[in-house]
Amino acid sequence: MERAIHLTRAGPSTPHGFLSGPVVVLSLAAAKLLFHLLTAGRYGIFRDELYYLACSEHLDAGYVDQPPL
Repeated sequence: MERAIHLTRAGPSTPHGFLSGPVVVLSLAAAKLLFHLLTAGRYGIFRDELYYLACSEHLDAGYVDQPPL
């Protein structure tokens, strides 16, 4: 018995244009950047920043989390 194997050329799995890989990645990156830019003003000061500001007012040779060199 002979078996015939028919090979056919498959088309692209995703259409070129709007749904192509680089376009999707760039669109997601642009959306994330826009979100961060729109919400950046509401962030405020975080506790780490306040800690470093307080440490800068009382300079010493070393701190609990930053030993002297």
